[in-house]
This record gives sequence, C-alpha cells and structure tokens, in this order.
Amino acid sequence: MIVAARTLAPGHAWLSPGERARLERMRPARAAEFTTGRVLARALVAAATGRAPGDVTIAVHPPGDPRAGMPWAPDAAGGISIAHSGGVVLVAYRPEGDVGVDVEARVEGAPRPALAAGTGPATALDAVADYLPAAERPPTGWTSATLATAWVRREAVVKCLGVGLIPAPELLTLAPADAPPAVVACALAPAAQLALVDLDVGGLPGALAMRAGASRLTRAEGLGIHSSVPEVVAAGDLVPGAEGVDIRLSIPVRV
Repeated sequence: MIVAARTLAPGHAWLSPGERARLERMRPARAAEFTTGRVLARALVAAATGRAPGDVTIAVHPPGDPRAGMPWAPDAAGGISIAHSGGVVLVAYRPEGDVGVDVEARVEGAPRPALAAGTGPATALDAVADYLPAAERPPTGWTSATLATAWVRREAVVKCLGVGLIPAPELLTLAPADAPPAVVACALAPAAQLALVDLDVGGLPGALAMRAGASRLTRAEGLGIHSSVPEVVAAGDLVPGAEGVDIRLSIPVRV
C-alpha cells in the first residue's frame, strides 16, 4: 500500500517515547514530516496486519547494517519507504518485500557561485544534470520537469535496494527521463527484478520501485497500480483525529 498526505502537526499519540524525544531536536517543519511519516507507516502496517496502529513499532536499521538509517517494522514482514518534499509525505509498505518511494516538490535550487577556477555547475539544477548518467538525458535535453522525473526514479530505486545515493551513478542506469520508467542496467541487483513506476502525487512527480520476480512487472498495470488516477480517501479513515489532513494518494501495491 502507498499513501501520501500533507504534513500533520508534530507529535501524535501513536509515536513512541523515543520518537517524541527526537522531535525535540528537530526544526518544526522537519518534526511535522517525521511525525507524518511514522504515523502513516503505522497506519499502513496496521491495515495490512490487522493490528492496532499504536502497537506497531517503526524503527531504523542500525549503523553497520546495509540499510542503516532506513525505516522498517521489526515485528512485521516486508519493506517500508518514506519520502517527503514540499510539505507532502509519501509512504509505502509492501509486505512481500523491498520497496522504495520518492517525491519532489522541486529539484532546482538557488544558484550557487561557480568554482574559483570558473568551472563546475553554476546551479543545483546543473549539478543534478551533471550527476545523472548521460543515457538518461532526453534527446531534446534536460528540463526541470525531466530532471525531477529522473531524480525521483533514481531515489526510489536506491531506496528499494537499501543503499544511499550512489557515488558512481553509472552503476545504475534508468531509461531516458522522457521515456516510460525502466531499469536498464544495475550493478547492484538484476535489473530484470526491479520494477519502476511513475506516480502523480497530487501534481508532484513521484516514483515507486520494488523488487519483483519478473521483468513483466515494469508497468503500473502489472503491479495493480493506477498511478495516473489516484484515489482520494478521507484522512480520518487512516489516522484518527486527522480529518483535516489532505490525503493525496492511497492505492494498493500488489505483486
């Protein structure tokens, strides 16, 4: 299952004492994102397992683990992924295995000064374009929209694989950003086992990646996802006391 919502106010009854303690060290906007991600993750796990959301534990893998820092549910099978941008939080839970999601409100950042020697990218947008493999560039060149698409796709895949942003981007090559999503080559896992789907998260570009058993599972229809027609549901159906929260997307993920 996957769901996205505008951020909740920081703090919630479902959070653990340790999570509430962490909120005290966060900026208000980050605290709201953290709260929303943990609350929605508990809601999804609870919906899949029939347990009470407050009884669901959401932890992060410890240092030294290949997935260090990434969320998981120690007492539930499957994978969890959380992303946030522009006040929207996107969460996926897949009982069958690994999953990764990403959403971006904007990729370009404020211009930054050129390097002293006069070389190097002048803006954050240029830096993203320079980082991505040349094979992902559309024939007509990069735009802010295609850069955002390429970025969310890559983030979703590396989260699914349980790695951080890859220092050597050529280890993962995706289809051109203006083409249907697909993993073309991956040195970290068989490309044929990685399914990639574009998502429209309330108008924001998003992506979902999963480890799948067959290459045919590379289209939304094969995954049971209607990515272009998100179903709007009442927030109160997932999170009691959150009737004012705008749930942007709620769809099942089936393999």
